[in-house]
Amino acid sequence: MSGAPLSLRSFRGKVVLLDFWATWCGPCRQSTPAMALLAHVYKDADFTVLGINVNDTPAAIHGFKAKLENSMAEAGFKTSIATFLNLPEFAVDLKLDYPTVIDDGSVFKGKYGGKGIPFFVLIGKDGKIIRSYAGYHGGRLQEFREQIDAALAK
Repeated sequence: MSGAPLSLRSFRGKVVLLDFWATWCGPCRQSTPAMALLAHVYKDADFTVLGINVNDTPAAIHGFKAKLENSMAEAGFKTSIATFLNLPEFAVDLKLDYPTVIDDGSVFKGKYGGKGIPFFVLIGKDGKIIRSYAGYHGGRLQEFREQIDAALAK
């Protein structure tokens, strides 16, 4: 987002979840809070979410993030997160502060063969692809957590 290129090699030694998304994508609006939650849950681990926006402008991305962060700060959202995490209360305001880059589509379509968004690629500490996921649904968050835990244990 700063205009500087970012290399996936700079994350070597970490488990990385690539999240290909766009501001106009309905399922992306559902998956983005999950990415914020994963970034929070694993903030002290060798893990990062890397948001890869497909073809939006920086202004559109900033507006999308601000609106979504406001809705994630609402009590109902926090209650649902607390329930998911089996916690009595979830007092953390989730932020979409994990790294985000803009792709013109060439990485998404070229390197990863993506056809639709959201599209996720889990990469191990060794830089090799563990698994890719097309689409998002409610059970996917638990699936991500299981795969991330397994990758971190290696």
